[in-house]
Amino acid sequence: MSGLNSLRPQIHTEIDRARSSHGVLFLIGAATGFLSSLTGTGGPLLLVPILLSMRLGVLASVGLSQIFQLPVAIAATVGNILYGKLDLALSLILAVSLSGGSWFGAKLAHAVPRATLRGIVSSALVIIGLFILANVGWHLIG
Repeated sequence: MSGLNSLRPQIHTEIDRARSSHGVLFLIGAATGFLSSLTGTGGPLLLVPILLSMRLGVLASVGLSQIFQLPVAIAATVGNILYGKLDLALSLILAVSLSGGSWFGAKLAHAVPRATLRGIVSSALVIIGLFILANVGWHLIG
């Protein structure tokens, strides 16, 4: 829904810093972490739409959602080590590909106009939302 909302022409200007209380930001972070662990989605899939709806700039929203993945990845890695379930080969492949993709994405994000970037991010959110709905529907039918 927020992906569709973000595709509409902007009436309000974007801001580069959130102007919310620490309590509200804490609740957003806690809810995002909880919901992403329940759904198996990455935190950015949930956090970016929330930050965009708060009129935070698209670069800041994407950047914040990416940097907050680091503590989650560290906690997940420690948990997998403790349970003896760490696949080092898979970890290395994912670390290299995610790092390369993040680097390329950051370069691209700073090279395109903000309106274009907002359209790309919003379209990606809509496509991911449709994929999730189709997947849920497929499992309910089958």
